[in-house]
Parts: sequence; structure tokens; C-alpha cells
Amino acid sequence: MMILDNYFPSPIGREEHPEWLEKMLPILDEIFRGPKENLRSDFYHNGETTYGKRSIHTEPQFAEFVKFIQERACNFLELQGYDSSRVHWNPSFFANSFRKGTTHPKHVHSQCTVSGIFYLQTPPGSANIIFHPNQPFRDFFDYMFYVKDPNNWWAKQNAVYTPYPGLLMMWPSWLYHEVPANNSEQPRTSIVFNL
Repeated sequence: MMILDNYFPSPIGREEHPEWLEKMLPILDEIFRGPKENLRSDFYHNGETTYGKRSIHTEPQFAEFVKFIQERACNFLELQGYDSSRVHWNPSFFANSFRKGTTHPKHVHSQCTVSGIFYLQTPPGSANIIFHPNQPFRDFFDYMFYVKDPNNWWAKQNAVYTPYPGLLMMWPSWLYHEVPANNSEQPRTSIVFNL
């Protein structure tokens, strides 16, 4: 009988931290109701972000949250057997507000080690986050298009997570992920970070 070994995993970390909601929701509310010159509405279709407009990780009201996220990122790496004390962190945090129809196509994050997201508001119809294996060879071997059992772990084409308030997720920055069209009537808000 053949034994299938699993090497070179793509870890996705998740934790629940509802204790941050009460503190962070008013800050994000102020950001998205504040001056529009501090936001980009051209980065996502029908969405808003502070990406490229504000370095929120340097703002005093985010200091505790940034420290907390960096501690959790160290834990994420340590759980995988890495020495997080030797990583040169390059933090970047930005706030997102996805309205109905907002998407973010399949992508990776460059020039960082760990990426992640903290969900604050996920009203009914909020889009999932979908992760894809970073295995370009899949595009060249036809048998990989003929999946007989989509529940077979070895044939998985993606991993889908449903967001909810207080969910913190982390992954290696090179891991492909996407957000399909958001269908919520109210904004789906989150803080995205790259370290």
C-alpha cells in the first residue's frame, strides 16, 4: 500500500480575539467617516482603503494593536519551528471597507514575511477569503484539472474561510489568496497587515 507523505506545508493560522473589537471599531469608524482625502476609493472597486494614503501602524491609536499583532506573528512563526527573534519585521497596516461588489483578485504580498487580517465587521453576505496553493506546476499538468473527489485532501484546489468579527488570520506572505465579490449591504471592515 502506498504511503503519501506531506511535506512543505502552507500554514494558515487563525485565532479569535473579540476583545479588540470594542477598541478598534470606533477607530475604524472614524477613519471611514472622516476626510475622504485620507482614503483611496480607486484601489478596490466600490471599496475604500487607507492603503497608500496613511501609515496607520505609525499612528498612536494603533500602537497597542500593532504590538499585539507582532507578538501573535512571532508565535505563528515559533509554532512552525522558526526563530522569530531573527526576523527583520517591516510592518505595514491598512484599514479596508468592502461594500457590495468589492473584490480583491488572487494575489500575494511582497517584501514581507507574514501577512494577515483582523475582521471587525462582517454583516450578512460578507465575502469569504480563499487561499490557493502556491504551486505553479498545477497549471501545466492536465490530470490536476480532473478532480474526482473535491473533498480529498490531496486534490484540494483551495481553502475557504468565512470571516466573523474578532477573527485574526495569518499566513506566509507568499501564499496566494483572494476575496470574491462582497455581497453585504453594510460594509465588511477589516485591518490588513504585512510584517
